[in-house]
Amino acid sequence: MLRLDDLDAPGPTPTETLTLDNWYDAIVRVVEWSGPLPTHLVARADHRFLADLVRFTHRLECPTTLTTTAVGLTQRRADELVDCGLERVAVRVAGVTDATQQAVLGESVADTRRAIAALFAARVSRGAPLDIVLEVPFDARTGSELRALHEEARTVGVDGVRVAAPWRGGPFGAGELDALAWHASQPEPFRRTPAELLEAVRAWKGDGPGAARVRGTCPVGALRLEILPDGSLQSCPFKGDRARVADTMAPAWEALAAHRTAIRGCDRACSHPQLTA
Repeated sequence: MLRLDDLDAPGPTPTETLTLDNWYDAIVRVVEWSGPLPTHLVARADHRFLADLVRFTHRLECPTTLTTTAVGLTQRRADELVDCGLERVAVRVAGVTDATQQAVLGESVADTRRAIAALFAARVSRGAPLDIVLEVPFDARTGSELRALHEEARTVGVDGVRVAAPWRGGPFGAGELDALAWHASQPEPFRRTPAELLEAVRAWKGDGPGAARVRGTCPVGALRLEILPDGSLQSCPFKGDRARVADTMAPAWEALAAHRTAIRGCDRACSHPQLTA
Protein backbone atom coordinates (compact mmCIF):
# COMPACT_ATOMS: atom_id res chain seq x y z
CA MET A 1 0.00 0.00 0.00
CA LEU A 2 1.13 3.54 -0.78
CA ARG A 3 -0.32 6.01 1.73
CA LEU A 4 0.03 9.47 0.27
CA ASP A 5 -2.59 10.91 2.64
CA ASP A 6 -3.81 9.66 5.98
CA LEU A 7 -7.54 10.25 5.26
CA ASP A 8 -8.65 8.74 8.59
CA ALA A 9 -5.74 6.48 9.56
CA PRO A 10 -4.91 6.20 13.28
CA GLY A 11 -1.89 7.84 14.79
CA PRO A 12 0.03 10.97 13.82
CA THR A 13 0.37 11.69 10.10
CA PRO A 14 3.99 11.24 9.02
CA THR A 15 5.55 14.39 7.60
CA GLU A 16 5.69 14.20 3.82
CA THR A 17 9.37 14.09 2.87
CA LEU A 18 9.41 11.78 -0.16
CA THR A 19 9.81 13.41 -3.55
CA LEU A 20 8.26 11.74 -6.57
CA ASP A 21 11.62 10.20 -7.43
CA ASN A 22 11.89 8.91 -3.85
CA TRP A 23 8.50 7.22 -4.24
CA TYR A 24 9.65 5.63 -7.50
CA ASP A 25 12.84 4.35 -5.86
CA ALA A 26 10.93 2.89 -2.91
CA ILE A 27 8.46 1.09 -5.18
CA VAL A 28 11.26 -0.32 -7.33
CA ARG A 29 13.05 -1.64 -4.24
CA VAL A 30 9.93 -3.53 -3.16
CA VAL A 31 9.17 -4.92 -6.63
CA GLU A 32 12.77 -6.01 -7.16
CA TRP A 33 12.53 -7.89 -3.85
CA SER A 34 9.08 -9.43 -4.16
CA GLY A 35 7.99 -9.17 -7.78
CA PRO A 36 4.87 -7.25 -8.87
CA LEU A 37 2.31 -6.98 -6.07
CA PRO A 38 -1.28 -5.70 -5.95
CA THR A 39 -0.82 -2.04 -5.02
CA HIS A 40 -3.42 0.07 -3.26
CA LEU A 41 -3.03 3.84 -3.01
CA VAL A 42 -4.71 6.00 -0.38
CA ALA A 43 -4.71 9.63 -1.47
CA ARG A 44 -6.84 12.70 -1.89
CA ALA A 45 -7.89 13.03 -5.50
CA ASP A 46 -5.88 16.21 -6.01
CA HIS A 47 -2.59 14.92 -4.56
CA ARG A 48 0.18 16.07 -6.88
CA PHE A 49 1.86 12.62 -7.09
CA LEU A 50 -1.27 10.50 -7.48
CA ALA A 51 -1.48 10.07 -11.27
CA ASP A 52 2.28 9.58 -11.62
CA LEU A 53 2.31 6.81 -9.01
CA VAL A 54 -0.71 5.06 -10.54
CA ARG A 55 1.06 5.10 -13.89
CA PHE A 56 4.34 3.89 -12.40
CA THR A 57 2.87 0.96 -10.49
CA HIS A 58 0.75 -0.05 -13.49
CA ARG A 59 3.84 -0.08 -15.72
CA LEU A 60 5.54 -2.36 -13.21
CA GLU A 61 2.61 -4.79 -13.75
CA CYS A 62 1.19 -4.19 -10.29
CA PRO A 63 -2.64 -4.32 -10.25
CA THR A 64 -3.43 -0.80 -9.03
CA THR A 65 -6.42 0.39 -6.98
CA LEU A 66 -7.25 3.58 -5.12
CA THR A 67 -9.24 4.90 -2.16
CA THR A 68 -9.83 8.61 -2.60
CA THR A 69 -12.03 11.66 -2.04
CA ALA A 70 -14.68 13.27 -4.22
CA VAL A 71 -13.20 16.75 -3.93
CA GLY A 72 -10.53 17.10 -6.59
CA LEU A 73 -11.86 14.23 -8.68
CA THR A 74 -12.54 16.37 -11.73
CA GLN A 75 -13.17 15.10 -15.23
CA ARG A 76 -9.56 15.80 -16.12
CA ARG A 77 -8.29 13.87 -13.10
CA ALA A 78 -10.66 10.93 -13.74
CA ASP A 79 -9.51 10.70 -17.37
CA GLU A 80 -5.88 10.89 -16.25
CA LEU A 81 -6.24 8.10 -13.68
CA VAL A 82 -7.97 5.77 -16.12
CA ASP A 83 -5.34 6.53 -18.77
CA CYS A 84 -2.64 5.68 -16.21
CA GLY A 85 -4.05 2.18 -15.70
CA LEU A 86 -6.20 2.44 -12.56
CA GLU A 87 -8.33 -0.71 -12.17
CA ARG A 88 -10.57 0.06 -9.20
CA VAL A 89 -11.50 3.21 -7.33
CA ALA A 90 -13.32 3.53 -4.01
CA VAL A 91 -14.72 7.02 -3.45
CA ARG A 92 -15.47 7.86 0.17
CA VAL A 93 -19.05 9.01 0.75
CA ALA A 94 -20.97 9.54 3.98
CA GLY A 95 -24.61 9.81 2.94
CA VAL A 96 -27.24 11.51 0.83
CA THR A 97 -27.52 14.80 2.72
CA ASP A 98 -25.11 17.69 2.80
CA ALA A 99 -25.32 17.78 6.59
CA THR A 100 -23.88 14.27 6.90
CA GLN A 101 -21.42 14.68 4.05
CA GLN A 102 -20.06 17.88 5.54
CA ALA A 103 -19.89 16.58 9.10
CA VAL A 104 -18.08 13.35 8.22
CA LEU A 105 -16.02 14.23 5.15
CA GLY A 106 -16.10 17.99 4.74
CA GLU A 107 -17.64 17.59 1.29
CA SER A 108 -21.06 18.01 -0.33
CA VAL A 109 -23.42 15.60 -2.05
CA ALA A 110 -22.81 17.55 -5.26
CA ASP A 111 -19.07 16.87 -4.93
CA THR A 112 -19.73 13.13 -4.84
CA ARG A 113 -22.15 13.21 -7.75
CA ARG A 114 -19.72 15.17 -9.91
CA ALA A 115 -16.89 12.77 -9.05
CA ILE A 116 -18.94 9.68 -9.88
CA ALA A 117 -20.12 11.23 -13.16
CA ALA A 118 -16.52 12.01 -14.06
CA LEU A 119 -15.43 8.41 -13.38
CA PHE A 120 -18.26 7.02 -15.49
CA ALA A 121 -17.44 9.38 -18.35
CA ALA A 122 -13.78 8.36 -18.20
CA ARG A 123 -14.67 4.67 -18.16
CA VAL A 124 -16.94 5.02 -21.17
CA SER A 125 -14.72 7.32 -23.23
CA ARG A 126 -11.67 5.09 -22.66
CA GLY A 127 -13.51 1.78 -22.90
CA ALA A 128 -11.81 0.83 -19.64
CA PRO A 129 -12.94 -1.88 -17.18
CA LEU A 130 -12.77 0.52 -14.22
CA ASP A 131 -14.53 -0.79 -11.10
CA ILE A 132 -16.28 2.08 -9.27
CA VAL A 133 -17.17 1.56 -5.60
CA LEU A 134 -18.51 3.83 -2.86
CA GLU A 135 -16.87 3.45 0.57
CA VAL A 136 -18.91 4.53 3.60
CA PRO A 137 -16.94 5.32 6.79
CA PHE A 138 -19.37 3.82 9.26
CA ASP A 139 -20.77 5.53 12.35
CA ALA A 140 -24.15 6.60 13.71
CA ARG A 141 -24.42 9.46 11.22
CA THR A 142 -23.65 7.44 8.11
CA GLY A 143 -25.58 4.41 9.36
CA SER A 144 -28.80 6.43 9.42
CA GLU A 145 -28.41 7.17 5.69
CA LEU A 146 -27.01 3.83 4.54
CA ARG A 147 -30.23 2.53 2.96
CA ALA A 148 -30.83 5.77 1.07
CA LEU A 149 -27.23 5.72 -0.07
CA HIS A 150 -27.68 2.22 -1.45
CA GLU A 151 -30.70 3.37 -3.40
CA GLU A 152 -28.84 6.32 -4.87
CA ALA A 153 -25.82 4.17 -5.69
CA ARG A 154 -28.00 1.74 -7.63
CA THR A 155 -29.72 4.63 -9.40
CA VAL A 156 -26.48 6.16 -10.63
CA GLY A 157 -25.10 2.72 -11.50
CA VAL A 158 -21.93 2.36 -9.44
CA ASP A 159 -20.58 -1.16 -9.19
CA GLY A 160 -20.80 -1.58 -5.44
CA VAL A 161 -20.93 -0.16 -1.92
CA ARG A 162 -18.71 -1.14 0.97
CA VAL A 163 -18.76 -0.14 4.61
CA ALA A 164 -15.48 0.85 6.25
CA ALA A 165 -15.57 0.05 9.93
CA PRO A 166 -13.75 2.65 12.05
CA TRP A 167 -10.14 1.98 12.92
CA ARG A 168 -11.26 1.98 16.53
CA GLY A 169 -14.87 1.43 17.43
CA GLY A 170 -17.73 0.24 19.47
CA PRO A 171 -19.86 -0.45 21.05
CA PHE A 172 -22.43 0.50 18.44
CA GLY A 173 -26.08 1.05 19.27
CA ALA A 174 -29.08 -0.88 18.00
CA GLY A 175 -29.73 1.57 15.16
CA GLU A 176 -26.23 1.27 13.74
CA LEU A 177 -26.23 -2.52 14.11
CA ASP A 178 -29.60 -2.74 12.33
CA ALA A 179 -28.19 -0.66 9.47
CA LEU A 180 -25.16 -2.94 9.23
CA ALA A 181 -27.36 -6.05 9.32
CA TRP A 182 -29.45 -4.65 6.47
CA HIS A 183 -26.30 -3.86 4.49
CA ALA A 184 -24.97 -7.38 5.10
CA SER A 185 -28.24 -8.82 3.71
CA GLN A 186 -27.77 -7.11 0.35
CA PRO A 187 -26.64 -9.35 -2.51
CA GLU A 188 -23.09 -9.60 -3.73
CA PRO A 189 -21.29 -8.40 -5.77
CA PHE A 190 -23.00 -5.04 -5.21
CA ARG A 191 -22.34 -5.37 -1.48
CA ARG A 192 -18.56 -5.28 -1.23
CA THR A 193 -18.30 -5.52 2.55
CA PRO A 194 -17.26 -9.00 3.76
CA ALA A 195 -20.10 -10.69 5.62
CA GLU A 196 -17.71 -11.28 8.55
CA LEU A 197 -17.57 -7.55 9.20
CA LEU A 198 -21.02 -7.50 10.82
CA GLU A 199 -20.04 -10.10 13.39
CA ALA A 200 -16.76 -8.33 14.07
CA VAL A 201 -18.48 -5.00 14.66
CA ARG A 202 -21.14 -6.61 16.85
CA ALA A 203 -18.33 -7.86 19.08
CA TRP A 204 -16.68 -4.47 19.51
CA LYS A 205 -16.64 -3.27 23.12
CA GLY A 206 -14.74 -0.02 22.67
CA ASP A 207 -11.66 -1.46 24.37
CA GLY A 208 -9.26 -1.25 21.44
CA PRO A 209 -9.04 -1.54 17.67
CA GLY A 210 -11.32 -4.20 16.24
CA ALA A 211 -12.72 -6.94 18.42
CA ALA A 212 -11.14 -9.58 20.63
CA ARG A 213 -9.68 -12.33 18.44
CA VAL A 214 -11.32 -15.69 19.06
CA ARG A 215 -9.03 -17.84 16.92
CA GLY A 216 -5.85 -17.78 14.88
CA THR A 217 -3.30 -15.02 14.52
CA CYS A 218 -3.37 -11.79 12.53
CA PRO A 219 -2.01 -12.30 8.97
CA VAL A 220 -1.30 -8.60 8.33
CA GLY A 221 2.40 -8.83 9.12
CA ALA A 222 3.02 -11.31 6.32
CA LEU A 223 0.53 -10.02 3.76
CA ARG A 224 0.68 -6.23 3.93
CA LEU A 225 3.45 -3.67 3.51
CA GLU A 226 2.67 0.04 3.64
CA ILE A 227 4.95 2.86 2.50
CA LEU A 228 4.24 6.13 4.29
CA PRO A 229 4.95 9.66 2.99
CA ASP A 230 8.08 9.99 5.12
CA GLY A 231 9.61 6.84 3.59
CA SER A 232 8.90 4.55 6.53
CA LEU A 233 7.45 1.05 6.27
CA GLN A 234 4.87 -0.73 8.40
CA SER A 235 2.33 -3.51 8.18
CA CYS A 236 0.01 -2.47 11.04
CA PRO A 237 -0.74 1.13 12.04
CA PHE A 238 -1.28 0.11 15.66
CA LYS A 239 2.18 -1.39 16.24
CA GLY A 240 5.41 0.56 16.43
CA ASP A 241 8.88 -0.34 15.17
CA ARG A 242 8.63 1.05 11.66
CA ALA A 243 11.51 0.45 9.26
CA ARG A 244 12.71 2.47 6.27
CA VAL A 245 13.13 1.54 2.63
CA ALA A 246 16.76 0.57 2.06
CA ASP A 247 18.88 0.09 -1.07
CA THR A 248 17.74 -3.51 -0.86
CA MET A 249 14.61 -4.66 0.92
CA ALA A 250 16.13 -7.57 2.83
CA PRO A 251 17.53 -5.41 5.68
CA ALA A 252 14.32 -3.37 5.82
CA TRP A 253 12.25 -6.53 6.13
CA GLU A 254 14.59 -7.80 8.83
CA ALA A 255 14.21 -4.48 10.66
CA LEU A 256 10.47 -5.14 10.81
CA ALA A 257 10.94 -8.44 12.68
CA ALA A 258 9.86 -6.97 16.05
CA HIS A 259 6.91 -5.30 14.28
CA ARG A 260 5.78 -8.66 12.86
CA THR A 261 6.25 -10.36 16.22
CA ALA A 262 4.02 -7.74 17.88
CA ILE A 263 1.38 -8.30 15.19
CA ARG A 264 1.44 -12.09 15.66
CA GLY A 265 0.94 -11.59 19.38
CA CYS A 266 -1.95 -9.15 19.01
CA ASP A 267 -5.28 -10.33 20.43
CA ARG A 268 -7.42 -8.01 18.25
CA ALA A 269 -9.21 -8.76 14.96
CA CYS A 270 -9.44 -5.59 12.88
CA SER A 271 -11.91 -4.94 10.06
CA HIS A 272 -10.87 -1.78 8.26
CA PRO A 273 -10.70 -2.33 4.47
CA GLN A 274 -7.30 -0.67 4.23
CA LEU A 275 -5.89 -3.59 6.22
CA THR A 276 -7.17 -6.03 3.60
CA ALA A 277 -6.89 -3.94 0.40
